[in-house]
Amino acid sequence: MKKILKYLSIFLLPILILNIVLIIKYGYEGFSNLFIIEDMHSQYASLLSWFQSVLQGDNNLFYSFSKGIGGNMFSTFAYYLSSPLNLLLLFFDKSHYIDAIAVLINIKIGLASVSMYIFLKYKFKDMKFINLMMFSIIYALSGAIVNFYSNVMWIDVTYLMPLVIMGLDKLIHNVKSYQYIIFLAISIISNFYIGYILCIFCVMYFVYEMVITYTKQDKK
Repeated sequence: MKKILKYLSIFLLPILILNIVLIIKYGYEGFSNLFIIEDMHSQYASLLSWFQSVLQGDNNLFYSFSKGIGGNMFSTFAYYLSSPLNLLLLFFDKSHYIDAIAVLINIKIGLASVSMYIFLKYKFKDMKFINLMMFSIIYALSGAIVNFYSNVMWIDVTYLMPLVIMGLDKLIHNVKSYQYIIFLAISIISNFYIGYILCIFCVMYFVYEMVITYTKQDKK
């Protein structure tokens, strides 16, 4: 039970901090609309609304007449909408899709905190819980995430990256694991644009960790 409460606090704290700051700055009225800004307002909200209609059986995933005079939608789905978490749209009424988007963003920020905690706990086994929690929340509320939360399909990689790097770290240290392959594949499927950037980061981390490992072991 204590372990569950730890994970729950790490998940909820960054969400609470973000939402409290938004309420203090902009007020509570029309709160969900605070997440519908910039490209989210001009592009992604309508696409997510369309995908919600697909999940509810009112549209076709592969073709739509709402695209000009009609056109293929699978490429649009692959780039913008292929996050597994978008399936949560199925449980929201069509008139509340903006609230659904706000919930999606909050969940992804919470998951970013939890996944970073999992990685840090694995990597730094002697670190105290309070420090693990603090750095996890800092990661979840970092500028790279908060500044681009309106690009909802990009922030999937932020909660997947720590799990990918954790899997890679296990492979470097000769621990058999499919974690790296599984979570990297999910990252690329969720959004290949940020997914390939994660692949580049993996190469950089691999070189860094190999240098550190072999330096410690006095190997060439």
